Amino acid sequence: MTNNTTEKALIARGFDSATATRLRQAGQTLEKLKLADDQALTALGLNADQIMAIRNGPRPAIPQEDLAKVLFANRWVCCVCREPDRPIIVHHIKEWSSSRDHSPENLAVLCTIHHGEAHTHRQLEQNLTSARISALKTQWEQQVQRDDAHAIQQGSQLQHDNWFYFNHLRLFELAQELGVVPESVPGYQQALSDGACDQAGAVMKKMSADSFMYADSGGMQLYRYVTGLFRAVMQDAVVRNVSDYLDRGLLGNMVVPGDLVFVQGIHTFSPQRPAPAGTQLVKGSRTANRVVVNFVFDLAEATSASAWSLWLRGRQSVGSLVQVKQLQRVDGKLHLTGTVLAIRSAVSSLKERMYEQRLYEAGIPQRREAAAEEDEFSGFDDESLEGFS
Repeated sequence: MTNNTTEKALIARGFDSATATRLRQAGQTLEKLKLADDQALTALGLNADQIMAIRNGPRPAIPQEDLAKVLFANRWVCCVCREPDRPIIVHHIKEWSSSRDHSPENLAVLCTIHHGEAHTHRQLEQNLTSARISALKTQWEQQVQRDDAHAIQQGSQLQHDNWFYFNHLRLFELAQELGVVPESVPGYQQALSDGACDQAGAVMKKMSADSFMYADSGGMQLYRYVTGLFRAVMQDAVVRNVSDYLDRGLLGNMVVPGDLVFVQGIHTFSPQRPAPAGTQLVKGSRTANRVVVNFVFDLAEATSASAWSLWLRGRQSVGSLVQVKQLQRVDGKLHLTGTVLAIRSAVSSLKERMYEQRLYEAGIPQRREAAAEEDEFSGFDDESLEGFS
C-alpha cells in the first residue's frame, strides 16, 4: 500500500507498484520524469509504453478518486492470487482502447504475473478472461468487507472486556435497520427481566450522574446482551477499516457520509463543554497524517470501571467504530466528524502502519518517547511534515 503521491500518480498511469516504488526511492517525481529525455528514462529502466505514459500518451491517467476506491476495496492485493508480497498493477477489465472506461467497476487490481496472464490467450488452459477477472474481483471485495467486520468483532477474544463503550441508542437503531430480532440475541431475556431493556430490545437502564451504566450487579448480563446485539449487527454491516489509510488525499476519496469506519491508534479523550445536565460528554479525537477523526460520546455508557476511569480518558491507544456524518477540508487537513458506535481495546492485527516512519524518512528529528509510545505524536506529526508530503 502507499500514500506517496508520486507512486499513486505512476500507478494511475499504468505502472506496477514495484516500479513506482523504485522510481520514488531513486528520488524521482512525476514532474522530474516528464522533464527527462527518452535516453534518461530508458536508463531508469522504463520501456517504451511506460515512457509514453510519462509523456501523457493516448490514455489519460486514472482519476485519483477512482484509483483510491479500487485500491482500498482490494486492500492493494491481487484479486486472483491475493498474495500481499507481489507487485500490483491496476488493470482495465474491458480494455481502455474500446471502453474508454476508468470507473472503479472496470478496474481490477492484479499482480504482475496475473496481469500478464490477462493479456495472454492459451489454447489448452483456462484463460484469465474479463468475465473471470470481474467475478474474482467481486468475490475478493466482498471477502475484504466480511474480513474487516469479523476481525473487528473477534479480535483479542481472550480479553475480558474487549469493548470499552457502546452507543446503545445508535446501535439499537442500526440493529432495527438491519432486521436484527432482539429475541434471538443471547442475553436478551435476562436483560429484559432485569429491566435493562424494553420488549423491543432498546436499552433503558438509568444511572446516576457520577456513575456508569454497567456499575451494578446487572452489568455482566447487560454486557452479554449488548455484545450479542453488536455481533448480530456486524454480521450484516459493511465496515471499512481505515486504520492504515489515514491520508487526506486517499481517505477523502474512499469515505462518504453514512459509511461505517473503524480507526485504531492513539486517541485523545477530553471533557466536552457545554454538556446537558446529567450527562458525562467526552470528545474523542484521532489525529494522524493530516487526518482528524472527531466524535462526542457519553462516558456513562462505559462498559466497566477500568473503561470509565482509565481507558476513555486522556491519551489511549484504542479502536473506534464511527458512522461518518461530515467530511471537511480545513487548513490543509481532512476532518472526519461522526457518531461513535463503539470503542474497543487495540488489536495489533487491525493496524500495521506506523506513521512516524515518514518523519524518519524526511530526516526530521522527533522525541524518542513519542516514537516509542505509538505511531504519531498528536499535534506533532502533521505540523512537522509540512513540505514533505
